[in-house]
Amino acid sequence: MKVKLIISHFLITAIIITLISVNDFSEKGYLATFFFSLFLYLLSGYIATNTNKIMLFDTFIIAIIGTIIWLLCYISSPNDFNYKGHNGGSWFFYQLYIMVNSPLNFVDNISNYFNTSKAIRLTSDLIFPFIFSLFQCCGAIIKQRILKMITHK
Repeated sequence: MKVKLIISHFLITAIIITLISVNDFSEKGYLATFFFSLFLYLLSGYIATNTNKIMLFDTFIIAIIGTIIWLLCYISSPNDFNYKGHNGGSWFFYQLYIMVNSPLNFVDNISNYFNTSKAIRLTSDLIFPFIFSLFQCCGAIIKQRILKMITHK
């Protein structure tokens, strides 16, 4: 299940990058893309589950990997994470990992994200993999409940 969820994370990221690259979105379009990606995470958790028992560690693997990458990035570049200015070092790779959270990060003419306080930026970047994992967990729980209803009839 863990491997399926990790693969689905990268597939969802590829889908979102493709959507952004072929469409010229407004802010509403980016917001719709974000909610569509959350639906895809819910669906991936549903599809990846095929047993009646769910291990939370399995469904939160995206958050665990994201936290490890976030820590490595913070250790390597704790003061500057402006990867667009070529000073952020490894933060570029973390932004690719959590690309789904804010496609606006990769639009060149939007710079408000880099003007936010360091604490807000670091906290929000750390929270998003947990949101993705939470949606995958919800999808797995839905599938588990459906499987229990089918087997108890």
